[in-house]
Formats: sequence, structure tokens, C-alpha cells
Amino acid sequence: ASTFRLAVFQSGTRSSPLGTLTLWSILMRRHLPLSLAAAALLALAPLTSAQAQIGYGAMVGGSLANITGDLADGSKNTTTFLIGGFLNVPAGEFAIQPGLLFTRKGFAADEFEGIEAKTTFDYLQIPVVARIGMPVGQTGRFYIGVGPAFGIKMGCRLSASGGGVSASTNCDDLETDEGGIALKSTEISGIGEVGLEFGKFSIGLRGDLGLTNIYKATSGNVSVEPDVKSKTISAVAAIRF
Repeated sequence: ASTFRLAVFQSGTRSSPLGTLTLWSILMRRHLPLSLAAAALLALAPLTSAQAQIGYGAMVGGSLANITGDLADGSKNTTTFLIGGFLNVPAGEFAIQPGLLFTRKGFAADEFEGIEAKTTFDYLQIPVVARIGMPVGQTGRFYIGVGPAFGIKMGCRLSASGGGVSASTNCDDLETDEGGIALKSTEISGIGEVGLEFGKFSIGLRGDLGLTNIYKATSGNVSVEPDVKSKTISAVAAIRF
């Protein structure tokens, strides 16, 4: 204690350079760890708050799928489905919802001589939807969302039935060394959705319109893309955790 007083006070009232330096070093040793910890907590607080707001959820839906373009004449809807999960990232008045879905698309052909045929194609789809909502009543919320989606082909099946007999084959089996038509490995589509939220639950309609052609036709060294795109409308239900 006497060393501290002598270091700080010289000539009764005036601090010496040595005393000021000694006092500063003592204060720094005592309070620097606490100051750094407080600064770290303040710096991490916004990040922690933002992370706490990020949620995740699951979605499932039943769909009506068809195609547009060159093969649309003679095609009709077929029933399919989607299932998967998503993140919910608040961004001001909006929410961004990236997801990972298994989605089945396709179309059915008009019956011909008693034979019914349909084609289904499966994608691992990555949508990124921007959603905005407004209150409805006491607990409800109306939402609307749009965004792009990228699909990676998982499989394709062509099936037919008639006269009590049914058969199916992989679409890739229709392509030979000389050529044929095959489902492309990727698809880009646009998502549009509307619905209602009730707390953690939501129900809605979700449209998925293809923006790129889904087929590639080849004959020898010649390759073309027919104007054939997918279109799907789904009734979906989701829950956020």
C-alpha cells in the first residue's frame, strides 16, 4: 500500500510520470480481462440473436403435375408429391426460406386404344423462397412467396397399363447409342406460393413452373432440346420448429 501511495503521489498533490504509468499498469492488469470479455459478449450478441431467430421446419404436399410445350397436346395431369425440410431466416419484413425437397413431377398421356401411360421424374430440389406476410385475425397470418429452385435429377420412370397388364421402365433405357430422348440432369424452375400461417403451422398452395427444358433429344451427333417444361401445383402443409 505504501509503495502504491509513493508511486502515485509526489510533492503532495502532483502525479509523477512513473506514478501514472504504475497506476495504469495496475488498472490494466486488474480490469483488462473483464473488459475483453465484455467486448466479446457485446460483439457476439447480434450474431447470437440472429442465430436464435433462424428456425427450421418440415413440409409435405400432394401435387398435380403436367408439362407445357411441344408434348402438351395429349397430356394430362398426374398425381405426385413433395416432401422435405427448410430453414426460415428472418430478414426485416421478409423471411428467406431455403429448402431441400424430394419432389416428383411428370405427366400422363391420354388413353390410347385402352392403354394408359404416364411419365414421372424425380428431383432433389433446392428452392430459395422470399416470403412476406400480413396479420389475419388474432392469430393468423397470410403469406405470399416467390423464388427460384434448382433441381437435380434423381430418376425417371415410364409406365403403362391396359387390359389388366402393367409395365414400367427407366426412361434412360429408351436412349440408345444411335440416339433417343432423355431427361436432362438438372432443371431450373420458379416457385410461387400463397397460404395461411397459424403459429408454427401453415397450409397453402405452391406453384412450380419450369423455366428450362427438361428433355434432350439426340440423333447421331445432332442434339436438340424440345420445348418441354414441367408445371406442378401442390397443396402443402408445413410445421416450423
